[in-house]
Amino acid sequence: IGSTASFTVQATGTGLTYQWWVKKPTATKFSKSSITSDTYAVELTESRNGNQIYCVVTDAYGNTAQTNTVSMTAAEPLAITADLTDYVGPIGSTASFTVQATGTGLTYQWWVKKPTAARFSKSSVTGDTYAVELTEARNGNQIYCVVTDAYGNTAQTNTVSMTAAEPLAITAALTDYAGLEGSTASFTVQATGVGLTYQWWVKKPTATRFSKSSVTGDTYAVELTEARNGNQIYCVVTDAFGNTARTGTVTMTIAEPLAITADLADYVGSIGSIASFTVEAFGTGLSYQWYVKKPTATKFSKSSITSDTCAVELTEARIGNQLYCVVTDAFGNTLRTNTVTMTAAEPLAIISVPGDYTGPVGSTASFTVEAIGEGLSYQWYVKNRTATKFSKSSVTGQTYSVTLSETNSGRQLYCVVTDAFGNAVRTNTVTMTVG
Repeated sequence: IGSTASFTVQATGTGLTYQWWVKKPTATKFSKSSITSDTYAVELTESRNGNQIYCVVTDAYGNTAQTNTVSMTAAEPLAITADLTDYVGPIGSTASFTVQATGTGLTYQWWVKKPTAARFSKSSVTGDTYAVELTEARNGNQIYCVVTDAYGNTAQTNTVSMTAAEPLAITAALTDYAGLEGSTASFTVQATGVGLTYQWWVKKPTATRFSKSSVTGDTYAVELTEARNGNQIYCVVTDAFGNTARTGTVTMTIAEPLAITADLADYVGSIGSIASFTVEAFGTGLSYQWYVKKPTATKFSKSSITSDTCAVELTEARIGNQLYCVVTDAFGNTLRTNTVTMTAAEPLAIISVPGDYTGPVGSTASFTVEAIGEGLSYQWYVKNRTATKFSKSSVTGQTYSVTLSETNSGRQLYCVVTDAFGNAVRTNTVTMTVG
């Protein structure tokens, strides 16, 4: 619009004259123009857009000849109608960019800049499409296109890049889930790649194969119920180029509820012995915290011991200490053991020894050991007057009693007393005699 539409008749003859005829698109017939030269030249306006014209040439003898009929048309203005888009794809794929533009007599010139270059360089591609193999050398290249119409007008596209896609990879393994019934079993795929989609597959313990789940996000999260206990799952990840990767298979399991299965027991031992207490409990991911209170303290204090066993040397300073343990599972549930005490045992000692016995035949020869200590046991040893050494007796109580006879007259005996810690003491040797 605004350009000059010019048409010139080329003809031979004598004394030629010219008459131009015009018809608008809305008219039904041609009308005589005021132009009578060999050239018809007018400004192309909206009102003349689509006009048809021809010329009648007349020579000096009245002969006439009519040209062909031609049109004048307003050309579509040059315009780029859609932006180019960046290309991301695997090495070896074809990076393709196509210009969408309107206009007349369009020509195309593509320009390219490598990531290391300071400016764009003219490409050899002059079509509306720039298509090249994406190689390592072209990774990161930027491009644009300059479009020129038949009238010298130009328009430049936006600048886009071609980038090698990050290859599909699963970057972290899924882990099994153990939790309480009613908790949420959640599994999330960590993967790299372009345009990733996810498909989860599930198999019940009673099933023979995996079935496709309705879950298609990167996270599979469901309530852990009895019906789902033991379910196995995995995920297939697909990138924009059809490549696939599969996660490992994991299991969701209802965890054993926290419980303490046996009470702790008080400890009684000798000074210098190891007072040891072990928590018996079951549950998932158990942790332990022991608390201690001295006899002179008003409250319990947190101990540095965080294992299932508290084992310390029994010292004078620790005599009478009380302690308990708080057990916590992986889900934050806690239980507390009973409270127990560590006590110094009374040291083993014989406080009264038996004396010799002399009596008539048929009397009862009785010998009793009086001793102090923890968990005492007794073993008597005897030697008849004709024997050469002492033998272990069947008597294991505090008192040894036997009917005195001529046969056992002269028998010697002693007792070994042992406490709960393996310490032992021996009484004096005594004799029973018929008097």
